[in-house]
Amino acid sequence: MTTKNIDRVKILNARTATIIFLAVFAAEMVFAILLDGAAGLVTGTDERDATGQNYRTYVLAGKIADSGGPIVGVIVMIALANFLIPNQIKDTSPTGAAWVPGKTIDIGKGMIVGIFAAIFSLVLDLIEQPRLPFSHFTPAEQMGATPGLQQILFLLVAVVVAPPVEEMMFRGIFYGGYRKSFGPAWAAVFTTAIFVAIHFVYFISFPYMIVAVTVSAVAFLWCRLRWNAIGPAIAAHAAYNLLKDIL
Repeated sequence: MTTKNIDRVKILNARTATIIFLAVFAAEMVFAILLDGAAGLVTGTDERDATGQNYRTYVLAGKIADSGGPIVGVIVMIALANFLIPNQIKDTSPTGAAWVPGKTIDIGKGMIVGIFAAIFSLVLDLIEQPRLPFSHFTPAEQMGATPGLQQILFLLVAVVVAPPVEEMMFRGIFYGGYRKSFGPAWAAVFTTAIFVAIHFVYFISFPYMIVAVTVSAVAFLWCRLRWNAIGPAIAAHAAYNLLKDIL
């Protein structure tokens, strides 16, 4: 890529945001596939060999490997953001990434917003959730429902790792870039739609969760715009996940 082309890319718009998103998604997928393959080699089995002696070990190794995906993703995201859009990273305007913590009081308010979003989701759970067997849970849900190392690892990823990664990407880079190119309404629609789409695995068993995830995405975006920082959105997301996962 020539210097002229690099300078042209160093603007946070829909093109740059999409490049970063696809790179992060690809990095997480490649990491998960490689680690899953390594687990298969070590245990001498794979997902098709459900009767194998080491199958449970293989499944556990795969779950742990998948948990490392968000960590790989945030490394790639930060590296690309610093290379492609260094001047927009801390830009707190609606067309910036807003990668700043914000005021402590606003972070606390963000947590309150996340709690209310979680309560809404929990009410939907009580109304709609069918009683499914453990085998119908997603791998992440199985980790969360298994006491011990798996449950601890799941909570760490859900509360400590995932909120910063997803908020910095979706309500930071994605929203800022798409707003620059398409305006506030379409930016909100695209950001929310893609965020909902990447959680599709949860909708297979629980279709009503589309509503809960959409409402939470809108709430997180509101926090980012209301307080001109990504910190309150991360706090809202973390509070939402914590409340959802411990109740």
